Amino acid sequence: MTNLNQLRPDVRKQPTCTLVPCICDADGFFSAGSNYDQHTVNTPEEFFALQEDNYVVPEVLAVMNSPTSAAKLLPLRKLECNRYKDANIKSFKLICKDGNLWSFGDLQQNLKHGDSYQSTIDYDALVESHLYDDDPAAFFQLLVEVQTSLARDLVLKENTAYLYGNKNRGIFGLLNNPAIDKPLTPKTVTIDGTDKITWPDKLADTHNAAYHLYNDFNALWENLNSKNKGLIGHNTHMVLGLSPQRTLLLRTTPAGSNLTVESMLKSTWPNLELVVVPELSTAEGEKLYLIVNDEKVGLQAGFNAFSQRLQVSKIQHKRIFHLDKETSAPVSSGNGYHSICIAQDFSGATFGCVITQPSLISYMVGI
Repeated sequence: MTNLNQLRPDVRKQPTCTLVPCICDADGFFSAGSNYDQHTVNTPEEFFALQEDNYVVPEVLAVMNSPTSAAKLLPLRKLECNRYKDANIKSFKLICKDGNLWSFGDLQQNLKHGDSYQSTIDYDALVESHLYDDDPAAFFQLLVEVQTSLARDLVLKENTAYLYGNKNRGIFGLLNNPAIDKPLTPKTVTIDGTDKITWPDKLADTHNAAYHLYNDFNALWENLNSKNKGLIGHNTHMVLGLSPQRTLLLRTTPAGSNLTVESMLKSTWPNLELVVVPELSTAEGEKLYLIVNDEKVGLQAGFNAFSQRLQVSKIQHKRIFHLDKETSAPVSSGNGYHSICIAQDFSGATFGCVITQPSLISYMVGI
């Protein structure tokens, strides 16, 4: 539970408050609907009287639409859930279940399929706060603070579910899914008689450091090619995920050239998308993920499945009057003799990360 007892003094108070419906499409994007669906209130009483399901301040939609690490690596997709033995269970088709593809001809059927069953991961965020002020503008600013705090908490929990799953429900995330082949090890290079593996160590070879980094990516590419038998090409859309620390090293240039590692990669694979993922910096080593995500040609490693990204409860509120302990007379607190206590709950549900084609993912540990 987050407690927001004091407003930041540097934040401008809002004289009125606009409420918008949070409408989520199949790709997980939130919109506010038309102007006719929006409401403007001038006092806390108007707000409490008006409350409708899933109406929030506009700032919440901006938070919910902010890009997360999981959504950068795999797209979001909305799925309807079915009730089964008190749990929401969904069946997904898993292509190439053992992680590899074989070439096949007209009289062969070597493509393997399987089923993956995943239940929903339910999560919520709760905020309770007191406002010692009768000023409506202060109340509306508190409302913004409370709801944006809830939205941030919800997005973080959703991101964690996609990346790491939920151990109690037996659900894996993208970064710990056993269906994905074991990681590769960076290529070893010898510099001044010493073997180097990590990218920072390879920078010691100032003339060839950029090529060493490029070759590690090329190893991932060759691994994908060997597993998919030529189904992917240099123009296939792929996502390359790496940590902030290693992203900076992509600006390394070879001696006598202005080309960076990033520009060399883009020239060879023009549809390669680079994304920064802080979670790829781990205790076991820096990770490098290469994921095929080309839905146009039916090559998509998987997706992040949700049943509901945001469910908003009505705000619970009460006024607390402050009385003198000896005289029982009202005691002024701030601009008035009472405070407003509000509490609200945001919730969501996801099936986690659904890997349908594990052969379209390769990753490396120890860069």
